[in-house]
Amino acid sequence: MWQEKASKAGGKALTTLAAIVVAMAVIATSAAAHSMYGTTPQTASAATAPIIKSGFKDGPVDVPDSPGSLAKLHLGVGAWAIAAKALFLNAGANGGPMICDLIAGADFDVGRTDLGVGYNGHEQTIALTVVHTFDTKGVADLECTDNGIATASAYFIKITAWKAGSLKNVSL
Repeated sequence: MWQEKASKAGGKALTTLAAIVVAMAVIATSAAAHSMYGTTPQTASAATAPIIKSGFKDGPVDVPDSPGSLAKLHLGVGAWAIAAKALFLNAGANGGPMICDLIAGADFDVGRTDLGVGYNGHEQTIALTVVHTFDTKGVADLECTDNGIATASAYFIKITAWKAGSLKNVSL
């Protein structure tokens, strides 16, 4: 029964994450096509083809009282666009803040939600994105905490990374 509720609660965030996945795949494919059919024609090879790597952990994974890793995705050298999401359920009598960071090298994204109790907000989804260029092999790490207030578990954790030909991280 909780899986059905979790699916409904995470549906909006999953739809958003799916849109991000499709957009990033289109960008990666367009970049590869441009390099293949640009002014200097070249043949596609494994070295120039886009790389998409994804990992999952369906859980449950206990959320620590202080920031700690819930899942890691190991990545190779290069420029990566990375997205992560997780569904959190609070089984405790107290609600509280859920804070997560998606960390790749020195780059990161932060997400926060408040977990309630009972059927009033005890299920929440956090989705994060980050970009980073690794000079050596690296890791995308989803770290979270329930600050010792809630009794939270994470489910349906996903980390997906798209390797880019070039990457620019600009201020908006």
